Amino acid sequence: MQLGAGIEIHSKPGEKIAAYSWHPFQYIVSERLPISGAFVFMPWQAKYNENPIFGIKIDPCVDLKAHKPKVMMVDKLYVFNLAKPVGGVYENGR
Repeated sequence: MQLGAGIEIHSKPGEKIAAYSWHPFQYIVSERLPISGAFVFMPWQAKYNENPIFGIKIDPCVDLKAHKPKVMMVDKLYVFNLAKPVGGVYENGR
């Protein structure tokens, strides 16, 4: 199976997907756009959103709730040898 083929099976051309925490190549190989302008989401972004500079948040969770992609890939990102949740995704199933 080609990389991106699973995405193509579960979504139609023109539908947007989410590939977190750092998988921008999935958008390219599947020929799908990201659901959010925040097309990647790193653990420190969730921390930043707790006290955003000038009130400007980088929060793809808002876009995910509003648009609900048919395909969403989320992995555990290891930073400094520790698995970090992405904005509570792993604990809460959001």
